[in-house]
Amino acid sequence: MITEKEAIRIARDNAVKLIENGWDEKFCQARVIVMDGGTYWEVSTNVAPSSGLDWEGAFFSSPINYYVDANGGAFKGYRTHRDDKICYPTGKHKG
Repeated sequence: MITEKEAIRIARDNAVKLIENGWDEKFCQARVIVMDGGTYWEVSTNVAPSSGLDWEGAFFSSPINYYVDANGGAFKGYRTHRDDKICYPTGKHKG
């Protein structure tokens, strides 16, 4: 089983490739979950706020979860606060 630190690194590496502003360095947490018959790290963060936002836009976060296979470290996908299912990496997504 990969460590929490490894799962966070894998999630971060994929987040910056897949989603515009897809990682907030100020907030990140991870937990192990069972999903689709497998064990995964669910790594939670926020869509990073743009620098030009007013206080309201910077204060209210947009959560996003990344899923990493706990046994092999493969990146499974992500789910934003607007998604009802996991999105699989195919291209750049606007956060």
